[in-house]
Amino acid sequence: MKQIVLKMYLYLPVVALLLGIVFVFASEDTYRYECQDPANWENPICQPPMCEAAGVCTKDLVYDGEAAAQVLETTPEILNPEPQSEAVAEEPIDQILTDIETQGGTP
Repeated sequence: MKQIVLKMYLYLPVVALLLGIVFVFASEDTYRYECQDPANWENPICQPPMCEAAGVCTKDLVYDGEAAAQVLETTPEILNPEPQSEAVAEEPIDQILTDIETQGGTP
C-alpha cells in the first residue's frame, strides 16, 4: 500500500506539469474585443465611424506607442495638472444655520 501512495506522490506533480504544458501550447489566442484581433482589423466594424461610438477601434485598443505620445502632446494638462483650489463658503456657518431656521427647515 505504501508503494502505491509513494508512486502517486511522485507521479502526480509530473503529470500536472505535463498537463499544464499541454494546455499552454494547445490554447488558442483569445481577444477581449473583436477589433484587437489582427485578422479583423480590416473589417468595417473595426473602422471609423462605426467603431468610434463604442470605443472599440483598433487605434484605441492596440498600444503602439505613438498614439499615447500624441494624446500627451495634445493635452499637456495630463502631465502637469493645475492645482485645484478648494471652494470656501463666503458666509459664516452661523448665518447659514440662521437662514435655514428662519425658512422653517431643520439644521
